[in-house]
Amino acid sequence: MKWMKGVSGIAWNKDFILIQIAPPFFDENSLKNTVAHEYHHSVFFENNDNSSSLTLLEEVMLEGRADTFARLMYPSTETPWSDFSSQHLEETTWKAFRENLNSTDASIKDDFFYGNSSRGIPDRSSYKIGNKIMDRFIQKNPDVSIAEWTEMSADEILNKSKFEELNNG
Repeated sequence: MKWMKGVSGIAWNKDFILIQIAPPFFDENSLKNTVAHEYHHSVFFENNDNSSSLTLLEEVMLEGRADTFARLMYPSTETPWSDFSSQHLEETTWKAFRENLNSTDASIKDDFFYGNSSRGIPDRSSYKIGNKIMDRFIQKNPDVSIAEWTEMSADEILNKSKFEELNNG
């Protein structure tokens, strides 16, 4: 909880969000960001499936869209899980991501959420990759509204981000 600045959350579905607060580490900006992030998930779940059958790409974009929404609402809030600590980790993770885009295997998706040091995949890579793709998507598609990209398919966002053009190596 210290790393998370005293706040964590989860949106189980469109009707249920759980926010946990650890007072010794509490940061008000972290609370705002977490609520915005989980709220975005709940809005997304109103019209979309949140089952375990999501592909790795769909889960990555679920987190990338929610983080982007929260960052747009609270731009001064820094999140420790948003970026890679080195270029090498980013390259290794992107390679593993490309190889498993359409996987629904829970253990592969867990590698990208919890990390897998033996594969060179850091903790919270699903957020890191999702943020990179969404940043690039918004850069390439500045006129697409939040409501529009919230409902876009993960494949369409990846395609329109042209992010893979930068990461083919």
